[in-house]
Amino acid sequence: MAEKPPTDARIKGLLQTLAIADPDYGRFAEQHTLLERYPLPSEQETALGCDLLDVLRESPGQEARFEALLQAPAPDRFDGGLATVPVLVAVAFLLRTHIR
Repeated sequence: MAEKPPTDARIKGLLQTLAIADPDYGRFAEQHTLLERYPLPSEQETALGCDLLDVLRESPGQEARFEALLQAPAPDRFDGGLATVPVLVAVAFLLRTHIR
């Protein structure tokens, strides 16, 4: 039986979780507050999140890690209550952090 692909909400939550789990995220978010002022339309946010996940999975040695994260049960809350992490900020941070 083939596994279901992750939902858009699951991908968004995973990217937000990865961003906020990094101790440098808070400082990055403070320096890039302009990104929060321009919310993306839902379709663009979804496409951007999916594209970033694809890029991160292609990083050497990362595919198995991301597959495990996507298959794990979703947490009740991804960030302990800081549910305002914009996807655009999370994506920009993860690109800076994971792609060098």
